[in-house]
Amino acid sequence: MVEKTDSTGKSLLLWNGQIHTLDEAKPLAEAVLIESGRFRRVGSNDELSSADASRKLDLQGVAVFPGFIDSHVHLLSYGLSLREVDLTSASSINDVLDMIRNAGEKGGVVRASLLDPESLREGRYPTGAELDSVFKERAVFVKRRDEHSSVLNSAAFKLLGLSGEMTGIEVDPSTGEPTGVLRQRANQVALERFHGMIDEGEMKDAYIEGCWNAAEKGVTTVHCLIGADESPERKDWEILKGILDELPVRIVPYFQTRDVDKILGMGLDRIGGCILVDGSIGSRTAAFSEDYCDDPGNKGCLYLGDEELTSFFELSEKVNLQIAVHAIGDRAVEQVINCYEKVLAKSGVKDQRHRIEHAEYVREEQFERIARLNICLGMQPAFEGFWGQTEGMYERRLGKDRARRLNSFNTALKHGVRIAGGSDAPITPVDPIYGIHCAVNHPSEESRLSVERAIKMFTEGGAYIAHKESEIGVIKQGYLSDVVGLSADPFSFKPDKIEDIQVVLVIQNGKVLINKLPVSGQAEARRGAGYA
Repeated sequence: MVEKTDSTGKSLLLWNGQIHTLDEAKPLAEAVLIESGRFRRVGSNDELSSADASRKLDLQGVAVFPGFIDSHVHLLSYGLSLREVDLTSASSINDVLDMIRNAGEKGGVVRASLLDPESLREGRYPTGAELDSVFKERAVFVKRRDEHSSVLNSAAFKLLGLSGEMTGIEVDPSTGEPTGVLRQRANQVALERFHGMIDEGEMKDAYIEGCWNAAEKGVTTVHCLIGADESPERKDWEILKGILDELPVRIVPYFQTRDVDKILGMGLDRIGGCILVDGSIGSRTAAFSEDYCDDPGNKGCLYLGDEELTSFFELSEKVNLQIAVHAIGDRAVEQVINCYEKVLAKSGVKDQRHRIEHAEYVREEQFERIARLNICLGMQPAFEGFWGQTEGMYERRLGKDRARRLNSFNTALKHGVRIAGGSDAPITPVDPIYGIHCAVNHPSEESRLSVERAIKMFTEGGAYIAHKESEIGVIKQGYLSDVVGLSADPFSFKPDKIEDIQVVLVIQNGKVLINKLPVSGQAEARRGAGYA
């Protein structure tokens, strides 16, 4: 974990609050004293009334929690998406083309994201030819919301040097020519090659903007997924390390490679992130044991062979690296479990807390095996809010029965599996409050979490799976002083209205980042209110 702590020695007393510490020994408090970036005392107003603090902040009774942790953010992609053409509101192919045309007046490559083909009147992707009709000579790159498929125009194909024989390039059966749509490996290569063309200045700006957007949602720690095997020369990590002091959040880096020697050379103790074992449900590439309901004969695909995955696990386990891989469908989850079992049968189950990211469709017996192997799950409750509604994308792809059993948060906990909450940004925005809302209001009652358990997904859960449960995720003496204040207390709020709660205060490592509370008669509703 990369951390920045306020070492100025200044102190801040937070008092008159409803402080939910998530510490079982002292679950509620009214006041905390912060010194040098850590909690020094936690107690009642009376107990801390005599504390010598250089600054005092009246919380005015607001609900306070440990700073939120987002356990799965593609930070560079998220920051870039905030600068790209946002296609969320497009309702037709013409809307998509008009939005690209209007945004492309400045020149250069036109990047667009958050496309949902099924929300368009035509119910399909735009074609490369249609993108050519807007810009023939300039590269246009359009990403589906899940980023597991994309559409390119002719200039983009040429710019990226994509081979027509590469797996995942969709071809028109009547002409034999590419339609412009990419999936599987072709899509991965396109994403990484486009990222590799972004200059260092834009990368820095994207990282900073992405982190501030996260902070404004109450996030103080981000599990940051960096780089990829398809683009080994990218300098993401070097660029990110160079600006850590400018970032308002703590970074837990996960470098997405299977090159163990590279990770050891970087001095990291974890490897992977979204190492793709399968694809996504929306793009019909997540690997299931049964067919997609809206695409008979298609069960999705596994991106890695058993020997390839087992070898990666074995090499990583030998040098005590924590491993994280992406698996969504039950067939992909089965492959990951089988390979972990082979490796851990030799080395023994230790406290590595290996991770499966997403784990959207996990069968009951698979949860039992996951628990035995001490594997943790990085899950995204917001997926249910986006796609879990009646007749939503999940139901269309998989049918009602399988859709009901997706994202089974409570079932995982019942089997003793540790889970953490994330956004998978930019796939869904960084927004823990919305994630908590979706976990509490899961369409399937048996999968719903209590408010407390949902909050813990985004606090102690994220701390635990990063091996940082003795540093963050709880308001407790000696812990890093990360705090989020909310406009209402989720414990006493209507469960179906939790998403309406706003972040009003964010403190990270003793630094007040966001303050929308009146302070000495002055409102500081701005970024970077300063150190305690």
